[in-house]
Amino acid sequence: MVSFLKKENQDSGGFMGKGDIIFLLVIAAIVGGFWYYSKEIKRRSAAHFAQCAEIFEKDELLNAEECYTDARNLHYLNDSLDSLIYTRLGGIDSIRDYHRTMFRQGDSLWSIQDSNASAKIAEQLKSSVFLNEAQIQALNSWEASDGSQEASDVDSTETAD
Repeated sequence: MVSFLKKENQDSGGFMGKGDIIFLLVIAAIVGGFWYYSKEIKRRSAAHFAQCAEIFEKDELLNAEECYTDARNLHYLNDSLDSLIYTRLGGIDSIRDYHRTMFRQGDSLWSIQDSNASAKIAEQLKSSVFLNEAQIQALNSWEASDGSQEASDVDSTETAD
């Protein structure tokens, strides 16, 4: 057979050719880039969770709820962090439900003319961030009552979500 291409000499090359070196450098760059990316994502997730924990410890429940809700969308979540998200969000929901129930109880007491008991509930709920403006006004009227009262027009099912 007649060939017009030059025949390669198999023994003239070194251990690796230029193509092999370039291929290995590309693979090393991909592995190094992935390692750096995963390390950075883990660092950002840890910083976000530290910020959420700090907000939660300050008892800023609405901000903590927003922070933990945003944490659900982080790129790196292991099982313990995922459990922490749902534990904290569940705790905040429990506090919200407790405040709603206490307000309804106080509203019921107020409607049956028990201003002393409703004033005690108002004292407990004074710092609640889960009540809307109308509910806060009702709390203030319960607290300021001296035994005389008017029927409450506040819808106890309405919340400040």
